[in-house]
Formats: sequence, structure tokens, C-alpha cells
Amino acid sequence: MDGEARFMSGNTPPVGPHLSRNRLRKVDGRTGPGRYIRQVERELIDHCGGPERVSVAQRLLCERTAVDLLRLKLIDADLADGTASEHICRVAHALRNTVRLALRDLGLQAAPQPVPSLAEVFGRGAAA
Repeated sequence: MDGEARFMSGNTPPVGPHLSRNRLRKVDGRTGPGRYIRQVERELIDHCGGPERVSVAQRLLCERTAVDLLRLKLIDADLADGTASEHICRVAHALRNTVRLALRDLGLQAAPQPVPSLAEVFGRGAAA
């Protein structure tokens, strides 16, 4: 089974590495690619400190990186099948570099977890 067929579902048009970034961002969240994008985006946001601590710029970078990682995953399936063209190989190389730089900008170390205030600590102790 090729990379595109794994992600096809019902009447949805096939999702492949040739689709534009904007088309991939509109992938139905119930499909394989949509779930993958949501999962990666959620993991990246958690890595940056969670939804309440992420800036707008970080959130946009997480969204873009998730889409780029999906494209790389689809390209890797084409490479494994031997159906990737020379152009797709160059695109894959550029995407890998883009993801590398985005991850560097987001930070390779996970953001520290927020330290609870004394009121929160004492509130939990009183509740228990």
C-alpha cells in the first residue's frame, strides 16, 4: 500500500506530498492526515509550555511545522516505494531543513513546567 492510499478515506480527495501547504492545512480532522497534524501540533505546543503559555508566533510555527512533517511523512512513503521523482527529493531536502530550523526556533529543550504558588499548594493540601 503506498503512502497516499494509507491516508485516503471515503470521498475525500487523496492526500499526497504534491499538495500545497494551504491544501494540507484544510485536511479534514477525521482523516489520518488530519489526526496526524493535530497530534503533532498538540505535542509541539505542549513542548513549548502548553496552550496557555504559547505565544501567537510559537502557535503559528507549530501549525506550519506539523504540516511540513506531514508532507515529509508522505514523501518518505514515496521514497520507500521508489516512486519519488528528483524534484520530490529536492523538496524533501528543503522540508527537512525547514523543520530543523523551526524546531531549533521552538527550542530543543522542553519548556519548564510552571511552579505552583504557595496558595495552590496549600489549597491542594487542605482539599486532601
